[in-house]
Amino acid sequence: MVNLEGARHIHLIGIGGCSMSGLARILKAHGHTVTGSDRERTQFTGSLDEAGIPYTVGHTGELLAGADAVIYSAAIRPDNPERVMAEALHIPQLERSEALGQLSARFHNVVAVAGCHGKTTITSMLALITEAADADATVHIGGYVDALQGGVRVGGRDLFLTEACEYVESFLTLSPTIALISNIDNDHLDYFHDMAHIEAAFEKFLARLPADGVFVACTDDPRVKRLYAESRHTAVSYGLAGGDYTADGIAYDQAGCPSFTVLHGGRPLGRVQLHVPGAHNVANALGALAVAGLLEIPFDTA
Repeated sequence: MVNLEGARHIHLIGIGGCSMSGLARILKAHGHTVTGSDRERTQFTGSLDEAGIPYTVGHTGELLAGADAVIYSAAIRPDNPERVMAEALHIPQLERSEALGQLSARFHNVVAVAGCHGKTTITSMLALITEAADADATVHIGGYVDALQGGVRVGGRDLFLTEACEYVESFLTLSPTIALISNIDNDHLDYFHDMAHIEAAFEKFLARLPADGVFVACTDDPRVKRLYAESRHTAVSYGLAGGDYTADGIAYDQAGCPSFTVLHGGRPLGRVQLHVPGAHNVANALGALAVAGLLEIPFDTA
């Protein structure tokens, strides 16, 4: 196993991707020397330029020499020239999800947002909430968020917010203290083959919570509701059909954007107006608000 903690110089192959460019920025903020390469410039390489992270356009290997570890994205095949060169130079290599998992272990509080649908939205909502609360969260999202001008916010080491992707069970590298599951659906069947294997993966994800960890469950979803009922951890429920956090008096404007009163334990906390449409985003917002409550962020701020 490659230990990134002891690696002074880390080289990222595929550094122009959303997740990889974010990892690069976080690793540099943690004191590592970071270099990388990609086959072309992307919408994320500008953030690398701003952070002063050198990279080559083309997998030329000129920045690889002297690296203590190599991180590669899932799109980088073993016959990639820089991976072949790293092998010849005996430089340890690890895949992006494994690196993200090691990184998560450095933080005191880790919120991992999982689910076959909605995890990018919920994590983005939490990024905005923690920004408003001055929580100095480090954020890692697998998609472009306008407010972040990318998928990452580099913050302190107390709180880490990250998407937890179930594909190829990559979320099993993470060390969450709060694990949210929005839904469990018939997805990624090229890897899982059937629903039983998908459910088993989410069970293993929850098993990564420590004894004092918290499971945040959308109990609108029957499969998540079963995990909630069987959970041995502290568990918080949310959903349109009821739960610890639910919505009352849902109304929609002409664009389909909902407003609603948030109920916590049956008690009204206040009214929320969303600027994204659909009932599914009411549920996503309730999940974000449930996590915000666990982080002791005042409702008015959230």
